[in-house]
Amino acid sequence: MALDRNQLKTQGLRYAKSLQMLMKTVIMFSADQRRQPAIANSYQMLNSLLKQTRTFTLGFVDGRIMINNVLTQADKSLLSLENELLKRGIGAVTFEAGITLAAYKRAAGVLAVPVKHLEEIGG
Repeated sequence: MALDRNQLKTQGLRYAKSLQMLMKTVIMFSADQRRQPAIANSYQMLNSLLKQTRTFTLGFVDGRIMINNVLTQADKSLLSLENELLKRGIGAVTFEAGITLAAYKRAAGVLAVPVKHLEEIGG
């Protein structure tokens, strides 16, 4: 069953908050650590979205949040996620149905690479 725009926004924003928590956790510890509930919770939310949309894009455009092709109003509670992604030169991330938990952990690790390390290797 496909999501309507409002459901997509609501579930997309909820997922964005879980991704923000995941980013904070992975930046502090790593994606490889066992028993990280932030990874499992975020993965479950993403999987729920992907079952209904097949692809899911989350990004930030001119201070607004883009969920798939829908722009929403700015959400100050997601400012940390926006800043962390933009520091790394990431405007948006897209996930496709079928992503495994292992692949999601690798993606989280890539998203959380320290900015200093990115600069050392040339961006």
